[in-house]
Amino acid sequence: MPATRNYSRVDRWFTQVGKALNTLAGAQGVADRPSPAHQVADAGADALSEAERRHAAGLMRVNHAGER
Repeated sequence: MPATRNYSRVDRWFTQVGKALNTLAGAQGVADRPSPAHQVADAGADALSEAERRHAAGLMRVNHAGER
């Protein structure tokens, strides 16, 4: 496990200022490698039956709401 660095208060301040400036400037990160999802064919919503579609929608509702 790599050692973690203990940043000083000034280092942390400069890090946050740099992040804020990047946000204001609209800087976006660039992926270092291509997405593996490009190799998978998109089946779309047409591939699911009505029951499967309702089941998936129910899972998403519970997942986003944090319910059990």
